[in-house]
Amino acid sequence: MDKVHTILVIVNRGYNIWGEFLQKNRLSTNSEPIGTLAIDFSRTSFMEPHHLVSLACLIEEYHLAGITIKFNPSYNTKFNKYLDDIKFCEYWNPGFNRNNFTRGKISTTLCLWKVSEEMIDSYANQAQQYFEQNYFSGEKDLVALSISLKEVFNNIFNHADSPVDGYVLTQYYPQRGNGEIVTAVCDFGLGIPTKINNYLAANGYEKLKEDKALEQAFTLHFSSKSTPQNKGLGLPNLMSNVESLRGDLHVYSNHACLNHACSKGSEFYVTNKSFSGTLINVNLKTQYLPQSEEIIDDAEFIF
Repeated sequence: MDKVHTILVIVNRGYNIWGEFLQKNRLSTNSEPIGTLAIDFSRTSFMEPHHLVSLACLIEEYHLAGITIKFNPSYNTKFNKYLDDIKFCEYWNPGFNRNNFTRGKISTTLCLWKVSEEMIDSYANQAQQYFEQNYFSGEKDLVALSISLKEVFNNIFNHADSPVDGYVLTQYYPQRGNGEIVTAVCDFGLGIPTKINNYLAANGYEKLKEDKALEQAFTLHFSSKSTPQNKGLGLPNLMSNVESLRGDLHVYSNHACLNHACSKGSEFYVTNKSFSGTLINVNLKTQYLPQSEEIIDDAEFIF
């Protein structure tokens, strides 16, 4: 009989504690063969986008190893409905196309999406159009959302070297403050500090402490990989967009973290909990969106 391995999901709002939970439950920590992975939501009643995308990467790691995925529901029916609305538990069903992106049953959320390099521009542009038309009557310009999405997606394919493709979730919270759009993206790649230090070592430079390596990644025109269109501009562009909307940005990669808040500026620091990959959470404040100069047709998301 196939062994069933159960992961009990208990959410903690601290990024480093959540990262430790992910690390402890990676496939590599299991010494015995597993036939089925059971994700147990019974003690969970709420998850933020950054929890869901990183959990999706964890599940994907088991899925790629040929392990069957099943879910034990929460005792909270509202949370179960939320998971159903974003199609979270459908992603690992046989035949489900995880490369497509869809609009969720809850209109404020775009469904969980496995990032596809060929569809980066399409997703980012349609996400921009969808929120502009459905929540701001075409009067606000969300180009900052589109640019932010493209930058974090390109970071995965240009720098992550991840065997597990990244996952993204975008949600609008109209009741938070004066309105917030939160996007979370995660991959299980090398991590930004490791990638930066590998590049420095290969070019004869001394390696940096992980917080300094992460800070280097946000330095204009620095790149650990040449790209024809956007060398050294991706993460600085992301920071610029967040700052323009007085938003918040959190990055957790290896032992390094970045907290950027409009009221406090940027803080790069080292945590004692390592995360093998990169988790990025972008919070844009919609009250600071610029006025739109052009009204466009509603985006056509797949249902």
